[in-house]
Amino acid sequence: MTTSLPSLESLLSLKGKTALITGAAQGIGRAIAERYAEAGASLQLLDTKEEILDKTAKEIREKYGIEVNAYAVDLDNEEMLTEFWDQLSPVPDVLVNNAGIFWPKKLEKIDAASYDKIMNINTRAVITNCRELVERRGGRPATIVNISSIEAVKGMTYDMMLYGASKAAVLAVSRAIVKDYGKDGWKCNTILPGGVSTPGGTAMAKAALK
Repeated sequence: MTTSLPSLESLLSLKGKTALITGAAQGIGRAIAERYAEAGASLQLLDTKEEILDKTAKEIREKYGIEVNAYAVDLDNEEMLTEFWDQLSPVPDVLVNNAGIFWPKKLEKIDAASYDKIMNINTRAVITNCRELVERRGGRPATIVNISSIEAVKGMTYDMMLYGASKAAVLAVSRAIVKDYGKDGWKCNTILPGGVSTPGGTAMAKAALK
């Protein structure tokens, strides 16, 4: 005899809530978007891969019958990111800072450009998104989920100093938000994935072997 599992929405309904997810076109970000959609939340999806993002948004919209809006935003561009927040409506109830670049880099090869790019996307954009959410919620608490990495606490792969540093900073951001805003009802958690087979991770691994 087979039994069907209950839907996520029947266990945890997020109807009437909006979740903003960065890096949502594929991989971990898309999987996160699917779960929020299954729970009934409306979605605001960000990524630089506009064509893939639009396809993802369309498929999730049709599968779950929810509102899904897609935005092509480069998190490496602070001005573009703040302009996005200026135009965003509604202000989300949930923020998932998932986007990040996985870039093996030997210490002796780290220069200002590579440092800035990884830190801008993996760390600064997280801080910017959290700041904008806190400011625009007008005192109404919300939920933040920050995706860090096992590399933040335990070196698993060679040449990941810069990546690990950027993700360790995400842990510090989460702790600070809980310390500073937890008393006001804000929730902030950090997830530290290990190795996950995703299109982005595969592409980076192939590039590192060249």
